[in-house]
Amino acid sequence: MKKLFAVCLFFAVAGHLDAKGIFTNPGTRAASLGGAYTGIADDLTAIYWNPAGLAQLEGSGSEVSLVYSASPAKANTAPTNDGSPDSTNGSFPIPESAFSGGEPDFNERELDIKAVLPFAGIYENRNGFVRAFGVYASGGGGGIWEDGSVPNLYASLSSKYAYIVTNFTVAKKISNRLSVGGGLNIVNMFDKLFVEKKWSGGAPYTATIDKNSYGYGFEITAGAMYELNSRLQLGAVIRSGAKIKLDGSATVTHSIPAYAAALGGVSEYTQEYHYPMTAGVGASYNVNKKMLVTGGIDFNRYSRMKDDTTYDTPSGILTSGSNNDGWVNTYQIRGGVEYAASGRLAYRFGFYTDPAPNDRSKLTLFNTNQYDWIPVTLGVGYDFGRTKIDFCYAHTFSDQPSSGTREYEYAVDSVRFSTAYKF
Repeated sequence: MKKLFAVCLFFAVAGHLDAKGIFTNPGTRAASLGGAYTGIADDLTAIYWNPAGLAQLEGSGSEVSLVYSASPAKANTAPTNDGSPDSTNGSFPIPESAFSGGEPDFNERELDIKAVLPFAGIYENRNGFVRAFGVYASGGGGGIWEDGSVPNLYASLSSKYAYIVTNFTVAKKISNRLSVGGGLNIVNMFDKLFVEKKWSGGAPYTATIDKNSYGYGFEITAGAMYELNSRLQLGAVIRSGAKIKLDGSATVTHSIPAYAAALGGVSEYTQEYHYPMTAGVGASYNVNKKMLVTGGIDFNRYSRMKDDTTYDTPSGILTSGSNNDGWVNTYQIRGGVEYAASGRLAYRFGFYTDPAPNDRSKLTLFNTNQYDWIPVTLGVGYDFGRTKIDFCYAHTFSDQPSSGTREYEYAVDSVRFSTAYKF
């Protein structure tokens, strides 16, 4: 168990994490069908999509998968270098110095974002009860922005956060048509931020912001699956969300004494973070022996995403308070089609809508939760008997939110691969 957790943790925090939304849903076949999987959930990723789906599994087995994406968020203008910055609305967070005689603006217009997000799990069906254990990265956010192209000025911002979920699930068929399941998630959260600015012109200085925190919380999942007839199956799932208490440390430095007094400080802190409740309903329909059509609707209660931060030694910009960052609830509409070319080979297509979970009254290159997305997916799967492999490619179409003359875009390409093995 410890090795499985360590492997998932390594992959999840090794790269700069994909920041769009809160969740990167596990499963390659599920992704190929646009995430319209609540009414299917017939593999190990049912621990996320619908715990009741595990009751369809026989014997014992395992599944591992990886998601990789590498796409920059782009803007038509670089972050501004202001004396009184608003980091939520276009500015770099460390202010221009009043002693410098005037600092130029930045040139870099892209935020580099990469992700390597894993899933690994095992299951066993014993006496009609299917028990499963899995570890996966359910999502995260961050990236790196760096600009050394301006004379006498260097700046960078690196932000990473990850959710690593450890799951225990049990499912059972109650009747020939009805299955139920439930699970416990231990949601581990890691949050890191490092900001640096160096000015080597008149009145040179160096300033940094460094924050690190970790915490965990508990989430309950429950699901039901009902076979209406031989062709139509219905599913529903709810995830309770979790309250996560983060313990962290923060350091703000500035080499100019006046700014060090106004901005600087060192403090431990606690942060109460709300991992949101989500729910979904779905249906799958076998049109014939070769074609499966599936659909679903998910609800994400992002409006509970506020966090309350308390600093042990408040000073400068390290002040205690409550903030919800303008999170709003969203609905996602999902659909997919699977065509079985043979008894072993299947082709898949899917899509879903993914509205921005943030209020867009303020926009910045550093927030990738501000975009409306429509991901489109293509996948293929092959069944060797005991072993199954699946591959999925996804392209995400992004809108272009704007504020004044500033315009942003974040279109993402990603690939997934998974393999499942029956013991």
